[in-house]
Amino acid sequence: MKNYCARFLVRYEYHLIQQLVGLGYKSVKVMDGNAFVSNLKIQLETFYKASYIDK
Repeated sequence: MKNYCARFLVRYEYHLIQQLVGLGYKSVKVMDGNAFVSNLKIQLETFYKASYIDK
């Protein structure tokens, strides 16, 4: 059952990403937590036209 759930989630994630790319979003590779936070910061700054500093 675990293996089935894992395959389902991978397939669901793939289709979700494809839908978002189809809507004009760009796909990025996030290698670790720091890369995730850095990418999120850039996206928020772009969206809100703001600048954030690290604590």
